[in-house]
Amino acid sequence: MKKVFPILVLLLALGAVSCNKDHPSGRIKKPKAVDIGLVVNGKNIKWANLDLGASEEGVPGNYYAWGELAPKENYSIGTYSFANEAGKFTKYCWNNDSGKEYWGGLEETPDDLSVLLPDDDVAHKILGGKWRMPTKEELGALVKTRSNPEYSWIPGLIKREDGSWGHYLVIKQVSTGNYIRLPFSGYWDGEEISSGGFGYFWASTLSPNAEKAACMKVSSITSASEEENYRHLGFCIRAVCE
Repeated sequence: MKKVFPILVLLLALGAVSCNKDHPSGRIKKPKAVDIGLVVNGKNIKWANLDLGASEEGVPGNYYAWGELAPKENYSIGTYSFANEAGKFTKYCWNNDSGKEYWGGLEETPDDLSVLLPDDDVAHKILGGKWRMPTKEELGALVKTRSNPEYSWIPGLIKREDGSWGHYLVIKQVSTGNYIRLPFSGYWDGEEISSGGFGYFWASTLSPNAEKAACMKVSSITSASEEENYRHLGFCIRAVCE
């Protein structure tokens, strides 16, 4: 039977979310691969125990626009690597009519790319080996553990290095005790961070509406959902490997 432990403390407004805007990849801590028993399309998917760029479990790592390889100061369409000065996307423009009016629309010649190439996958570029960003299906499988009795979802609270408190969600495989912690990291839009009680994690998969990409939202202490959001926003990355 699934165990969802009650919060023993009052929910505090999430404090300032740390963001390591420097990007010396040599300083990024190499994560451990955690097997929580998720098999997707016949592959046993192992999850990093840390957000990409995080110093410890349960705290946010770096924030990245979809397909970009480094954090930055401003997460806007004007600074997005795959958009031109007119706001048209220059890469990952698959043949779909649904997004052609937004920010001037897509380029006239779609490239039909709907999944990040290895050179645009920040988890693969930084960590190397078989590490990569999760696909939409893999994040979806993680979300679906909420209704699976083989898993427990447990809320957590951590004191960060700057003295602020942050919430995270533990997803634990009951039979093995293996778990991962997903921090409520907020997200960057332009030069501002939204630090509410939620966190977003990018998938490597473009949405049917090509101005957006697939992602997972963790919120409400023991809740997560599959979503899509604008590619220029700054979200965290939780790497996977096989």
